[in-house]
Amino acid sequence: MGTEGHALLLFTNVYPFDKGEEFLENEIDALAEAFDKVVVIACQTGPDAKLTRRLPEGVMALHVDGRRPTGRKQAALTTAKGMGHLAGGRFAEMDRPKDPRHVVMDAQFEGRARSAYAQLAPQFDRMGLGQLEEVTLCAYWLHIPARVAILVAEQLPQLYPLLRISQLISRTHRYDLYEEAAPMGHIPLRAALLGRFDAVHPVSDDGTEYLRRRYPAHAGKVSTRRLGTPDPGERVQTSRQPFHVVSCSFTLPVKRLDRFAPALKLVQDAGFDVLWTHYGSGDELDGLRAQAESLLGKEHVVMPGYVRNTDLAGFYREQHPSLFMNLSASEGLPVSIMEATALGLPVVATDVGGVREIVHEGRNGALLPADFTDQQAADALLAVARMDDQAYAQLCDAARTVWEENFSKDRVYPAFAAELREG
Repeated sequence: MGTEGHALLLFTNVYPFDKGEEFLENEIDALAEAFDKVVVIACQTGPDAKLTRRLPEGVMALHVDGRRPTGRKQAALTTAKGMGHLAGGRFAEMDRPKDPRHVVMDAQFEGRARSAYAQLAPQFDRMGLGQLEEVTLCAYWLHIPARVAILVAEQLPQLYPLLRISQLISRTHRYDLYEEAAPMGHIPLRAALLGRFDAVHPVSDDGTEYLRRRYPAHAGKVSTRRLGTPDPGERVQTSRQPFHVVSCSFTLPVKRLDRFAPALKLVQDAGFDVLWTHYGSGDELDGLRAQAESLLGKEHVVMPGYVRNTDLAGFYREQHPSLFMNLSASEGLPVSIMEATALGLPVVATDVGGVREIVHEGRNGALLPADFTDQQAADALLAVARMDDQAYAQLCDAARTVWEENFSKDRVYPAFAAELREG
């Protein structure tokens, strides 16, 4: 365990409640080992949220509701509350958006965070903060969890004068990082959030360079800290008969899953027996299945819906896939690709966000331009389908090697946990 009396407050969206942020399941053990106590605070859950994940000894979990308000009346009240706080304080002095819509977004964001904090504050004593010597605060997203973490950090010295705040840290991934991919091209209170943290850690080098370039005044506090996945053990026994493409994600528009079937149809028309298996759920799943079955034939499409991350490797082993594909319009550094490469699966993916940091062109897969055509995607797939067995085996071996060198949880998480603890 870590230094006596040193706790970590970890601010998430929903983890360990309900579904989401499964990648934190890979990191929580290292954090629990490094600190005497870990309190996970889920900032965007409903009042009936259910604990759905195993937590190691020494970890407690709380949840508050900082979700986007539903209904016009509630949205107006939340926005007005946030506007009052921003107008009466100095927090947002670095953020002066000119677009009135951005002003409203900032105000609603502030109102949501303030509401979450108001629900959390009465639980401070339950968290045992008065018995601690030192605390580190880490937000997992540079968004609502980050703002709640800042509010907590501002109040703790007044409530617990003997409690030392070691660090205030935030990770950042994709939706909370790339402004052009955000609604109306705006992430609320971005400069103000950056100004309050001691360090901000994008999960990819692309994200680090992006923040440093856009916010040079804060460049010195921005550095990459990668995510990692566990060693799944036995590798997948890949096969190219049929030519079997697997994918894994929620069926969100940004994932562009509707682009898979047209590309695979071109591979099919080139004389290959294709199969597409997609793991993941969402509102668009039924329509996606219908589109794919119409183009490829029902027997060439498998979509079982949601599966637990812990079960995914077993499904991949049973399916003997040829490669993993990701055609997203925007990414951070996808955990789904880490999980695939750990099993020795080569990858075809769009060159967005930090994807090129795990997919190395010609070594363990192929990169497509963000605005790829169906034919470009098909050509990348056909190159793998047509290569000789030795070249294909080298591609699979390299996939595993890249993961071992950069994305093993046993390599990245203990080091990050120690860094958080030591301050």
